[in-house]
Amino acid sequence: MTSASTGDQDGDGVAETEPANVVALVPSDRAAGAWARHADRTWWVGDLEAGVKELQAGHVGLVVLVNKYDGVNLPADACRLLILDGVPQPLDAVERREALALSDSTVRLAREVQRIEQGMGRGVRDGEDYYAVLLLGAKLAMAVHDARHLALFSPATQAQLKLSRDIAGQITGEGLDAVRQALRACLGRVPQWRERSRWALAEVRYAEHGTVRDEAVALREAFDLAATGRAPAAAERVQKAVNDLDEGDRALRGWLREQKAAYLHLTDPVAAQRALAGALDDNAFVLRPVNGGSPVQLKAAAVQSRAAAEFLAAQSRDGTGLRLGVQALLEDVVWGEEERSDDAERAWQQFGLHLGFPSTRPEKLYGTGPDNLWALSAARQAVVELKTGCTTDTIAKKDMDQLGGSVR
Repeated sequence: MTSASTGDQDGDGVAETEPANVVALVPSDRAAGAWARHADRTWWVGDLEAGVKELQAGHVGLVVLVNKYDGVNLPADACRLLILDGVPQPLDAVERREALALSDSTVRLAREVQRIEQGMGRGVRDGEDYYAVLLLGAKLAMAVHDARHLALFSPATQAQLKLSRDIAGQITGEGLDAVRQALRACLGRVPQWRERSRWALAEVRYAEHGTVRDEAVALREAFDLAATGRAPAAAERVQKAVNDLDEGDRALRGWLREQKAAYLHLTDPVAAQRALAGALDDNAFVLRPVNGGSPVQLKAAAVQSRAAAEFLAAQSRDGTGLRLGVQALLEDVVWGEEERSDDAERAWQQFGLHLGFPSTRPEKLYGTGPDNLWALSAARQAVVELKTGCTTDTIAKKDMDQLGGSVR
């Protein structure tokens, strides 16, 4: 893993292997641990300034960067093989809460794709830079397979991904040796590869002007209004953005209505509570009003198999997407990381829906009850306490008490 392919061509037209710097971007300490026995260096945010200078100075080997997908420049020989091992995670509590509330929104998808693309672009600073990128994990595979993700990448990245898919199609079933040969062709600057790459990008066109999402503009304008003491006007600006939204993105609608409530609270707390109640109708994961809202009884599907089939058809466009989607859920159920508990609970809820069971998260929604609840039939429900954040050799009495309380 500590070598990439560069150098002179041999008789078969593929470059010989010379030592080169390899950089792996990973989303967490846990993910970094899987690379520990291979890595020559593992760096966190505080190590980056000195570490990048070391990479730029010469050969280091395999370097692991933990949850740093942007703000790092690795031009020329600083990196010849870049590996993205997993999707970057929200960094702080505010980002994690927003990610939870917008988990079903195109906004979350766009931000995720943006960070992936930022990670992929770490080694390009001018037209002469080149390197290969490997994407590991089901979520990254989904990002370059699913049409909804692909549409959010820049035109140049879309063209490069199309070229990668074309090559992948040519070496399907040939194993890792074929992948190594493709990497050697890229990194060895084989003329045929360079020509193919140039043709792939030759017709790429960017829009003359960049675009910013309408709700982002609205939130910025609302903030400026509130900062100058015009909170009611700020609330009205957010409401206009809500009115202009596509009806299909209810998660974003609810999130914006929560922002409106925050501005209303500065001058009219009663109106703010009404706005929060409305936000809750669109998005179950926004802040709850003072009265909390009433729990909704979970009813089993009339026909489980039909419910499962309808859900899967809506989620996946083909068999590959279905396999990647389920594998991505499994990757989200991470044991021993408290900060990933929301991801695990959401994944477990999705498992229920995949199986045709109405599935919900009572504790997150109402502040009481289990992490997850599945309606198996009219008379039976599955009560689940995940405990993915716990590390223990025994089942503690307090955990059994919690499960018993959730059942009752």
